[in-house]
Amino acid sequence: MKNNDLLHDNLGKLVLDYMIPSILGMLGLSCCIFLDTMFIGRGMGERGLAALNLGIPFFNIFAAISLLTGIGGATLLSINIGKKKYETLNEIFTLSIFITIIISLLITVFGLYFINDIIKLLGASGIIFIYVKEYLEVIFWGSILFILSLTLNVFVRNDGSPKISMWAIIGSNITNIILDYILIFPLNMGMRGAAIATTTAQLVGIIILAFHFIMKKNKIRISFKSLNFRYSKRILANGFSSFIVELSAGVVIILFNIKLKELGGDISISAYSIIANFSLIVIAIFNGIAQGIQPIISTNYGGGKNNRVLDTYKIGLKIIIIVGGVFFLLGIIDPYMIIKIFAKGNNKLDEIASLGIKIYFIAFIPMGINILNVGVLQSIESSKISTMISLLRGLILIVVFLEIFSLVFKLNGVWITTPVVEIVTFIISIYFMRKEKEKLKKMI
Repeated sequence: MKNNDLLHDNLGKLVLDYMIPSILGMLGLSCCIFLDTMFIGRGMGERGLAALNLGIPFFNIFAAISLLTGIGGATLLSINIGKKKYETLNEIFTLSIFITIIISLLITVFGLYFINDIIKLLGASGIIFIYVKEYLEVIFWGSILFILSLTLNVFVRNDGSPKISMWAIIGSNITNIILDYILIFPLNMGMRGAAIATTTAQLVGIIILAFHFIMKKNKIRISFKSLNFRYSKRILANGFSSFIVELSAGVVIILFNIKLKELGGDISISAYSIIANFSLIVIAIFNGIAQGIQPIISTNYGGGKNNRVLDTYKIGLKIIIIVGGVFFLLGIIDPYMIIKIFAKGNNKLDEIASLGIKIYFIAFIPMGINILNVGVLQSIESSKISTMISLLRGLILIVVFLEIFSLVFKLNGVWITTPVVEIVTFIISIYFMRKEKEKLKKMI
């Protein structure tokens, strides 16, 4: 896809061309976790589900780092393409990958050295402690694969190869399905087998993405001769709100797990594992929509075409509302269909999870709009506002409302927290989004 396309082609077609691979790209890691949850739930029962849910926050950390450097660098890349500053592209890409690799290696060393302390901090004990350790040992060794795969996917998509990023995700997930089944069932490798399957799947994705960099049409290559830190501040500022969102999601899972353990025991954590894992898929779709329109918005913003920026936002908003509405109705109409994907019949688990789904899924429409608004604000380098909204939504309001609602409504208060947080954030994000839209209109 040529750069001119983003500045001149039909927006509806462009949004679809970029959004579908972007959604698949964001679904990549979420689907791997989803598949692990499905196979572990079927093969190891509620204890396996509880153990996996304690380990999920580390995937949020991996995704947070990749978004910090991937979205941060790719936003700057697209803006510079719009401004025709092609000589800066390799420099931005190389710096983003360098930062990604350094942080990934630090996570591996830190995670493996403090693994026992980390698992105790998560609240695991007994057999669940053993399960979590089996899983995380492999995941920490492969952290660079997870983070690099996600980061490269963003850049490949922004460099005009959304289909390669899509095939990388498809190849990764097919690998994960095959290996999950083989390692968990015939080979009986349990949690370690699931972790090996997921880690290997990331390597397959990276290999497929590497084909983009040997093609003549690409505009970016890693060149350590171009390594320069002058863009580091802008890269990190652009990606910081996405980093906060994803990192906060991991913190929220930890806080929810601690509160659920206190109010309802391991079976409540198992119920939350079902809700959290399904929500990961929905959130990945929302992020995919927001990131799919990011190159279009950033390039047109850089090129001074603010009318196309606003029109692209409108298209994204309509899609978000439809998708959020579908998943909300699914949870309200038949929560048991979702539960059956992950767990065999357990009346107590079904009862807790079904009520949790009905309450939690109310959040999906405002959640989707909040994610879109933050993504658009990032795309036009309004990093302070997007970071403020992300902090409110992802951490500050969650901590406050979780404490209040769990005190008043006990277990149900945990489920109520997310919808209330998303609705409050929605009101705030819409206010700031309107102000930014007025600024853009004045510049047309």
